[in-house]
Amino acid sequence: METTETQDFEFDIDEQNFINAWNALAVRNHMAMRANGFWDNRDAILKAAEAAGGSELRKVAQGLVESQIREHIISEISEACEGDRGDLMDDKLPDLKMKVVEIGDAIIRSMDYDAGFELRVAEAIVRKMRHNRKRPYRHGKLS
Repeated sequence: METTETQDFEFDIDEQNFINAWNALAVRNHMAMRANGFWDNRDAILKAAEAAGGSELRKVAQGLVESQIREHIISEISEACEGDRGDLMDDKLPDLKMKVVEIGDAIIRSMDYDAGFELRVAEAIVRKMRHNRKRPYRHGKLS
């Protein structure tokens, strides 16, 4: 099997293709989110923090900005639960279930987060999937 290497970890070709596709789409999505103004306040907060207090204050501000992004991801999952409880169709993509679209929204926000802060989420997904394949049945838990 053909392999490639990223950050001292070897991936097979399918894994590397997933990582490459995720990263390309994440950057495209991130640029669209920026163009649509979702990063205006985030950038202003980070810039003001750095100007006011240097790298330490910027680090604190970045933590708060990242926390806000994670809360948006959580809200999309909550909306998926709401759609599932009511067995609702999505209002913007009416041929799809709301729960599916909202999970998609959570992934879109995750991709934006990844590209915005260079988190290497795709690599983490592949490596975690590999790790989980080696774990015991139900990961050693009762349920």
